[in-house]
Amino acid sequence: MPPLTVHEQPAVHLAKAINKFTESIPYDKIMINITMHLNHHIQNKDSMNILDLHLTVTAQPPEDMESDEMPVAKPVSKWVGECGLSLDMNCMVHKLSITCDSHQDIDYAFITSFKEQAQWQQPKEDNINAQQLHSASTLDYEEFIPSCIKKSLKFGLAEIKSHIWIDISEVCY
Repeated sequence: MPPLTVHEQPAVHLAKAINKFTESIPYDKIMINITMHLNHHIQNKDSMNILDLHLTVTAQPPEDMESDEMPVAKPVSKWVGECGLSLDMNCMVHKLSITCDSHQDIDYAFITSFKEQAQWQQPKEDNINAQQLHSASTLDYEEFIPSCIKKSLKFGLAEIKSHIWIDISEVCY
């Protein structure tokens, strides 16, 4: 699912709660680092996934006073999470299954599912809006990209007309 506000919000709320909890419990914060990642990539055996939520723990090994060298601690994936529409449940389960199979240290995987009131469907051929879009002439680059934009904008203006967002009726964790 693309990174839209409705998509990101549950992972952000959960990340805030976990950060608040980990800050309040007593542990050696110098030797153990707990990190929450949002939209973080994780390399699997033969693929890479970008997970919506990824909790890693890095434990610094005890220092050997007799050695000149210090081992470098590596982060260990402990929790992973994915957010998406209920229509994409199989895709989310598949993505998390691949990740958990590749990373045996993962203790917890969760899915946040958005249940839609009305499921999106491809417009029919006789749909008036679809016919208007298909019959409209394509814009040249110069017509599509404005020649001047406000300095505060990083990209040109985009206008969307007659767009209906999916009506979300329920969020399930």
